[in-house]
Amino acid sequence: MTFPALGWNDVRCSKFRGYICEETPAAKEKNEEIKKLKEELARKAVLLDERAKKVQQLEREKKEIEETKAMDSKGLVEAMNRGKNSINEQLSRLLNVALNQTALISSHKEMLMSLKRGQDEIREYAKRLGSEALIAQSTVTARMSESLAKIDGKLKGLFDNVTSIQEMSSNRNTTNRYYYIYF
Repeated sequence: MTFPALGWNDVRCSKFRGYICEETPAAKEKNEEIKKLKEELARKAVLLDERAKKVQQLEREKKEIEETKAMDSKGLVEAMNRGKNSINEQLSRLLNVALNQTALISSHKEMLMSLKRGQDEIREYAKRLGSEALIAQSTVTARMSESLAKIDGKLKGLFDNVTSIQEMSSNRNTTNRYYYIYF
């Protein structure tokens, strides 16, 4: 017996002290799909954890780079510190946004504009200090850009994984094996 009015086309029921309903092959397939999705979700969670560790490692590398870029020119160091502070603020915002899965693109734009402002300030001071300062500025800017590019790539991968995990978890269907209905 099926109950199409209740949407129970995928169960068979028999009368034995009420109706006992067993799942049909279609319901078993749905349960198998759910099991596979749960396994895939667990794998994605492990990958997400690994990527979070990589992001932390990149942050440590960024801090090491910042510690090693001390220059003789006071004006250049001040400009770099302002740029570094601006970039650090944007990076912390960007990490929070990636973890909360909101406003990722707008934060990227803000971070890149902040980096550009920092680079412009460095260029101004480098012009005043001459060719030695210009060489130092270009190496520091290259290191900062490489570090930001690495972090940006990792964050995009992290965001894609989080989005796919959310989609899988919102699309899952639960089907119970037995239904007990008493009339």
